[in-house]
Order: sequence, then C-alpha cells, then structure tokens
Amino acid sequence: SDVCSSDLCHDAWGRLASAIEAVADAALPAPERLERVVKIVLRSWRDDPDLVRLLVREINRNPEMEDELPEIAAAFASLERIVAGGQRDGSLRTAVDPKLGAWMLWGALDEILTGWVLGRLPDDVAAVSAAEREVVATVVGGLVAR
Repeated sequence: SDVCSSDLCHDAWGRLASAIEAVADAALPAPERLERVVKIVLRSWRDDPDLVRLLVREINRNPEMEDELPEIAAAFASLERIVAGGQRDGSLRTAVDPKLGAWMLWGALDEILTGWVLGRLPDDVAAVSAAEREVVATVVGGLVAR
C-alpha cells in the first residue's frame, strides 16, 4: 500500500524500533527490559492512536510490509537480543529459542493493539493497564527462569 511506503511509516516504525533498541542496550535485568518494551509498545496506543491505527492496518492488510520495513526487523532483533542476553545471564529460561521468545512477546502485543484498533478489546485507562500487567505476568513471566 502507498500509505506505508511513505516516510510516515518508516518514521513511525523507526521511532518504535529505536525505543526498543535503547531498552535492549540498557543496563537492566532482561525481565525488566522486556517489561519496558511491553510498556513502550502498549502505551503507544494512548500516546499516538492514529499512528498505531496506521501501523496495524497497514501490516495486517499487507503481510509483505515486514519485508519492506527494515525497522520492523530491527525491533525483532532487539527483542531477540534481550532474550538471548537473559538466557546467558541466567535470568530467562534457556528452553525457549530466543527468536521464538521474541515472536511470542511481539505476537501478544500486536494482537492487543489490533484488538484496540478494531474496537474489539476495551481500551480505557484501566484496560490498557491490565493488558500491560497481564502481558508482563504471563508472557514475560513465562520466560523468566525459576
């Protein structure tokens, strides 16, 4: 689609990818870095809903988008790096492949944003907080080494 071939989409994904990359490079335990990523991604709905609508609609309508936007690959690479680092330092379970762990987390976030964009999930302040809390508890918590 023409909309996302525009600079607007590259800029939007670029900002998100940069924010995720900054978290990946932060000197924090891996579970805390993953929690920060969850908050960055889900809070983008509150901070810039029009942008999230654009991103969700374009990606869902055009699966090849991911190949066309290196910024998306960069975001995934950062997530994978956090998971791999957490496995090396013992804070995250080693049984899960880092790439799979990154995709699982991203998949949860993407589906929640999609639910908000489509109006199928409640998106009031309490619901957004609950989504944040539960993704951290369930997905990030499931990656944490016991």
